[in-house]
Amino acid sequence: LGWDVELLRYGNPHYSNWFEPYPVPLLPMYGIGGVGLSWLANEMKSLNLLQRALIYGFTLSSFELLGGLASEMVFKKDGWDYSDDSIYHICGKIDLFHSGCWIALALLFEHVDKIFF
Repeated sequence: LGWDVELLRYGNPHYSNWFEPYPVPLLPMYGIGGVGLSWLANEMKSLNLLQRALIYGFTLSSFELLGGLASEMVFKKDGWDYSDDSIYHICGKIDLFHSGCWIALALLFEHVDKIFF
């Protein structure tokens, strides 16, 4: 999902050069995030929409921030930088636009998760 957001917004995700010649990155982060999101959606069934949205926004944005900072430390590469895109960002790794995308995609994921699982 994150790859799709980047592809739609920028035409070519910031970190696509890390994964050449593959057109889609094989990041463990996406797999871990998907499993975690499935578990989280199941745990929050009884909460209302606003509560779920806030929890998704905080959790997924935190995951993106920690993943971005860790990838810089481990790979010594700047995977993505949102500091030029928004004045409301933290370390250039998360911003309001992408946090909103994560919330929308997570709420959509709840419905897809119900269909398949």
